[in-house]
Amino acid sequence: MEYIVAGPTIVNDIIEYSGRTIRNVLGGSVYCVSGLLLWSPHIIYISKVGPDFSDFYGDYMRNNGISYEGITYPLVHTHYSTLIYDQDGNYREVSKYPHEDAAAYPASRIRAADIARCCSSNTRGIYLEANEDEVIWSELSVIRAKTDAPILWEIPADSLSNSPRRAKTLDIIQSTDLFSLSVTEGKQLFETQEEDHVIEKLQKLHGPCFLRAGARGSYWVTQHSVDFAPSVTVGPAVDQTGCGNASTAASLFAFAEGYSQKAIPMAANISAAFNILQYGPRMIIRESDRNHAQQLLKNFIDKKGGCAHE
Repeated sequence: MEYIVAGPTIVNDIIEYSGRTIRNVLGGSVYCVSGLLLWSPHIIYISKVGPDFSDFYGDYMRNNGISYEGITYPLVHTHYSTLIYDQDGNYREVSKYPHEDAAAYPASRIRAADIARCCSSNTRGIYLEANEDEVIWSELSVIRAKTDAPILWEIPADSLSNSPRRAKTLDIIQSTDLFSLSVTEGKQLFETQEEDHVIEKLQKLHGPCFLRAGARGSYWVTQHSVDFAPSVTVGPAVDQTGCGNASTAASLFAFAEGYSQKAIPMAANISAAFNILQYGPRMIIRESDRNHAQQLLKNFIDKKGGCAHE
């Protein structure tokens, strides 16, 4: 398959501060799948789940033509949590199966062999969501032996929580082809309050970085240039959850397809714009959505001057 997304699968119930409850919301790395699906239908999803996976994800997988080749079932239940929001928009997370969590976390970790068995000569990009302490980072040669497709790491917030973890994160960045984090996370990584300082530090690291700037838009940062694209709107905003995942995955597509440095962050922002239209991922990506996305990208490039591809 051309694009591979590897990461955790989650189901959430969301309890808003008003008391409104939205149940069975798909979450986790499926947001990345949807961010990529807006640009390419050729995706395989690698995740470790429970036998109830199809109860929640069956319609999504079927609607979008995603095979179960990358899905395995080592868990008793698919990860399921309730998110309880306060007045300020913060939330606490309560697991539906707390007695299973200790065993479920290690069992759900993705290994390099899980990805390698799904790679082929057609593989164009791999999105990986994993903490800095996972064994997969010592196994990347297993994947590299099967494909030279770029590997993108979306850095989890947990991997920036203290100095030893930040140091390990900086080491791992050197073994990836590109990576992503938010401006806030960049400030944590480099222990600064200045956005410009974050960008300067990123330019000294190996590989390009897709730097997310929240509602403002995003940057594409390389050693030689910095390009910013503003956010875009395609409809009323409902829920911003997963916009970072969706946009990061789209940046992988744009990078792998040779999009210009101006086009990469805008393609990512467009995926975020579609993601924000509903709770959970967009349940079906239609060809009309892909055409709309391409037109939005063309309009941006035409306005900026230049072309979408390098």
